[in-house]
Amino acid sequence: MKIKYTVMMDDLIVFNQFVYAQSASMRKKKIVGSLIGPFIILAIATHDAVKEHSLSVFIFGLILSCCLFFFLRWFFTRQIRTTVKKLHGEHPNKGMLGEHELEIDADGLIEKTEVNETKIKWGGIERIETTLEYTFIFIGAAMAYVIPKSSVLERQYDEFIEAAREMLSNKIPQQTSGADGV
Repeated sequence: MKIKYTVMMDDLIVFNQFVYAQSASMRKKKIVGSLIGPFIILAIATHDAVKEHSLSVFIFGLILSCCLFFFLRWFFTRQIRTTVKKLHGEHPNKGMLGEHELEIDADGLIEKTEVNETKIKWGGIERIETTLEYTFIFIGAAMAYVIPKSSVLERQYDEFIEAAREMLSNKIPQQTSGADGV
């Protein structure tokens, strides 16, 4: 079974945002990074409010802290988009962007583009994640075949993803036994 699809820059951005959102360490970094600045501002405002007996200084510091918190959350998310565009803009990325063909066979997946042909065995596929608009077939923590649903015929897309999931779930785990089979 084969599907053909096109990967655009926005698809790679969505993938990187997905990976970032799924990563526990990245979520922790975003939360900590978003809290440090606002916490410092709130601490200074609280100190000044107590020192001057001024509720308005505290309220101003609280509002400023909240605004900074939400700005930093937005900024970290926006930074992913900017970074991905810069990284992929530095080189042509002929094998990543453009037309792709992905084929399922008994041993694994075969990906073909204008410039490459790659085969990965089922044992090298970590997982398959699907959103409303994409399927990501992960071959590493931050590496995947990015399949935009919008660029594949719907019936063909659903059948392909179902077949890939079935093949992945039926794969035989690699055994590390000696030469005598023991």
